[in-house]
Amino acid sequence: PLIFNRLKNNLILLKKKNKFIQNKAFLVNVAVGDKKKVGYINTKINHENVKVLNKNKFSSRKNYKKIKITKMKTLIERYKVKRIYCIKIDTEGNEFIILKSFFKDFKYTFYPKILIIEHNNDPNYSKIDKLITNKGYKVSFTTNSNAIYIIKNENSQNL
Repeated sequence: PLIFNRLKNNLILLKKKNKFIQNKAFLVNVAVGDKKKVGYINTKINHENVKVLNKNKFSSRKNYKKIKITKMKTLIERYKVKRIYCIKIDTEGNEFIILKSFFKDFKYTFYPKILIIEHNNDPNYSKIDKLITNKGYKVSFTTNSNAIYIIKNENSQNL
């Protein structure tokens, strides 16, 4: 909840400064995964690094809130999204399963022009990088915690 409110405030500020995105960006407060399921978040942790846990990952539900997890495809269909210019994924270790599901569910022509993926110098990041580059992206640049990919082929709908 705290992080989503922070995002809402940032989007309001961005829309005031940039009229181009005024009606082209919106936020949805959901957890995204590779399939529809239930997860739990620790309510004692109120910061951006909250992880979604499965039932078997903890012993007591006392400080946990049950949340719904949905696929990106479900959100895209529900909100009738026609195209995506950029996707930013920061899911505390679930980036690979979300991207794998997205690439499985959509044709190349629907891929966004830009992908921004958190990596935080994770040694397992090469698996995610390989998945993305095999789907036609190249690394544009990296920061300490993110990699920014641009689609190579100009036949994507979003160019």
